[in-house]
Amino acid sequence: MKILTVKMATGLVVATVLMPGVVRALTAAPIQPLTAANGPIVPDTGDIIVDRTAAAQLGKALFWDNKVGSDGNACASCHFAAGADIRAINQVNPGGEFDTLRRFAADTFGPRRSNAKAAFGPNATAVAADFPFHVLSNPADRNSAVLFTTNDVFSSQGSYGGTFKSTAPMVNTYGVSAWSGALGALTETCTQTLNTADPFHAAVGGVRVVHRHVQLRNTPSVINAAFNARQFWDGRANNVFNGVDHLGERSNTQPTVGIVVGQTPGELALQKVSIANASLASQAVAPPLSFFEMSCAGRTFADIGRKLLALRPLSIQTVHPKDSLFSVTRAPYAPLVGSAKQAGLNTTYQALIQRAFNPKYWASSGTYKLAFDGRVVADPAGYRQVELNFSLFWGLAIQEYELLLVSDRTPYDAGTLSAAARRGMAVFNGQGGCSRCHTGPAFSDATAYKGAPLSPIDRIGMVDGGAALVDAGFHNIGVTPTRNDIGVGGLDPYGYPLSFSRQAVTALLHGPVPDRAQLAGVDPCRFEIPFNKDLLVGQPCSALPESAQAFKLRTAVDGAFKVPSLRNVALTPPYMHNGGFADLTQVIDFYNRGGNRRTGATCTGKGGPTSDTSGFDDTCSNADPDMRPLGLTAAQRTDLIEFLKSLTDNRVACQQGPFDHPSLLFMNGHHYPSGMKTGYRAPDLARTLPVTGTDGLAAEGKPCFANNGDLFGTTQTTVNRIVQ
Repeated sequence: MKILTVKMATGLVVATVLMPGVVRALTAAPIQPLTAANGPIVPDTGDIIVDRTAAAQLGKALFWDNKVGSDGNACASCHFAAGADIRAINQVNPGGEFDTLRRFAADTFGPRRSNAKAAFGPNATAVAADFPFHVLSNPADRNSAVLFTTNDVFSSQGSYGGTFKSTAPMVNTYGVSAWSGALGALTETCTQTLNTADPFHAAVGGVRVVHRHVQLRNTPSVINAAFNARQFWDGRANNVFNGVDHLGERSNTQPTVGIVVGQTPGELALQKVSIANASLASQAVAPPLSFFEMSCAGRTFADIGRKLLALRPLSIQTVHPKDSLFSVTRAPYAPLVGSAKQAGLNTTYQALIQRAFNPKYWASSGTYKLAFDGRVVADPAGYRQVELNFSLFWGLAIQEYELLLVSDRTPYDAGTLSAAARRGMAVFNGQGGCSRCHTGPAFSDATAYKGAPLSPIDRIGMVDGGAALVDAGFHNIGVTPTRNDIGVGGLDPYGYPLSFSRQAVTALLHGPVPDRAQLAGVDPCRFEIPFNKDLLVGQPCSALPESAQAFKLRTAVDGAFKVPSLRNVALTPPYMHNGGFADLTQVIDFYNRGGNRRTGATCTGKGGPTSDTSGFDDTCSNADPDMRPLGLTAAQRTDLIEFLKSLTDNRVACQQGPFDHPSLLFMNGHHYPSGMKTGYRAPDLARTLPVTGTDGLAAEGKPCFANNGDLFGTTQTTVNRIVQ
C-alpha cells in the first residue's frame, strides 16, 4: 500500500490511498468561498481594447441579438436560463460512435424510455419518464442488469443549416423562410437542399421536412465560464485566442489566419495574434459559424460583420432602462438606453466597435481580400477592414461581457448554509469525494483563478493500479461508453490531438506539438505520480523519459470531459455531457454506484459486454480512479443535494444585474400546418423571454427560476409563467 499526500492548486491537502483496484479520497478541507482575491484571470488585451466598458456592452449586445444567427438564433438562445438551456422540446440528437481512427459517425435516433417502441426523433417533447438515459435493475449497482440505454444526447436546438448565399434578406415566403414575424426581413439568403441521410430532415405526415438541428453535447452554462482554462466539454476552445477561430496557435500556422492591422491602405498587413488566458474569446467565435448552432454552411465572420455593422444592436428586442451594463455610459457618448423600455440601443454596432477598439483594427477605408499567402490585397469585391476583423471584435467583446458573469453571492459564500446543507457539505468533502474534482472557488479542477494558474497535465494512479498522463480537469467518469464520445481524446481539424497529455508524449518523441507554449510550464515534480516513482527510480523528480520509454507512456484521455462548475447547478438541468440525467437525484445515484462503466474480462478496446466500456482503441480502461461505489445513505444523498442547491446565486435565478438581459425570442420546437411540401422548413414555435433590468424578474412581475435541480416539475411550470 502506498499513501500520497497531494497539495491541490486550491491549497487543499488530500490523502489518497493507492493500491491495485482501489483509490479512495479522504476528507478534504472545505473549498474557499469566491471573492475578488480568487476571481478569474483577466487576459491582457494590450492596445487592442481601448474601452473595456464599451467592449462589454458590445459583447452583451452580440450575445443576445436574434439578428446574429442565419435564421434567428442568438448565443443566448441556448444560454438564457442561468447561462444554460432548460427547454424540453426538440432537444435530442441521435448521437453516434467513433471508430479507431477517431472519426465520428452519427446514427439514427434510438427508442425513448417513455415509449420503447418509438424513437425520439426531431421535435419530440421529452418527459421525466425519458430519463435517465441509462437505467439499471439496481440503481446502486452499476453492473446490475441494464433495463434501458441509449446513445442519444439531450442538448439544444440550433440552426436549420443550409448553404449561405448572401446577407441580403431572405424572401419571407412559407417554405423558404421559417419566419413569419419581425425577423423575416433580417434573416439571410440560404439554400436548403433536402438530405434524406440527415435525421433532422424527417418525414411528417407523408412529406419530408427540415427541422432545426440539435447539437452533439449538452449545453454548459456561460456563467462562471471565465474560470475555465479551456472551453467546451472536450476542451477544443483553446486557452490562447488567435483572433479568428477557437483553435489558438494551432491555426496560426495557416498563412491566411490573422488580423488585418493598419489605418491606411498602404500599411495594411496580416498579423498573428496570440492572447493567453482568453478561452472565452476562443469559445465565442465557434457557434456563430456552426452549421448545427447558428449558421448556414459557408458563412464567414466578415459576412456577419457586413450584416450587422450598420444596424442598431437589439433593434427588434426590448432593452431595459435600468440594464446593469447598457445604462452605464461614459462621456462624451450619449446614453445607450433611454428612460423607458425601448427597442434596441441608441447606437450602431460599428459605433460600438469604434468606441471599444483601437482604430488600427477598423479605421482603414476600401475593400480587401486575403491572398493565399496572407497578403492583404485591394479588391472591389472584397470586405472592409472592420468586416475582416469582425471575429476579433466578436471574441474579445463577448469575453469582456462574460468576465462580468461571476456568481459569488451564494449561501455557501455568505456562510449561511442550512443544517441539511452543512451536513451535505461534509459528505461532499468527505465520503462523497466530490471535492477531488469539483475543487477551487468555481468547484471545478478544470479552472484557473488569480494566483492559481492551471497546470495543463498531471500523472495519476489509475483504477487498475497503473499510472497515466491525464489532462488536468478532464476525467472519464463512465457516463457513456467511450466509443460513443471520446471527448478530449479527439482530434482537431488539422489532425492534432486535443489532449495536452498526448501532445506531451509527442514532445518527448520530438514530434510536432501545436500547444507547445502551454506545455512549457509543466513541472513533473508536481505530478501526483512523478516519473521517478516508477519509470525513473533514483532520478530527480524533474527527470523525463527518453524516447523509448516515452513511446510506451500511457495516457487516459479517451472519453474524458471537462469538469463543469457546480455553481448554480440546481438551475441548469439536465446534467453530464450527454444531458442524460434530468435531475440531481439521478446524478447522485450515478456517483453513488461508481458510474455507469461496465467491466468484463476481455479487453477489446471498444467497450461492450465483455470489456471495460471506458476503454478505447488499444487502451483497456480510461476510468477515473475515484469512480467507485460510495455507500451513501438516502439521508446523505438528500443532504448532498441540499448543499448543491446552496451553490446558487439568487441574482442568477432572478436574472438581476449583472445577469439581466434584453428580451429574447427563442425557438421551442416546430408546428406542422397543413399544406407542407417536401423540402420545406418546419415553422418554429417561438417564445419570448421578457426583458429584465438590474432589479430582475421580480420587478417585471415574474417569478425567479426554480432552484430545484430538476428539468421537469416546477422548473417547466415556472418557465411557462416567465416566458410569453
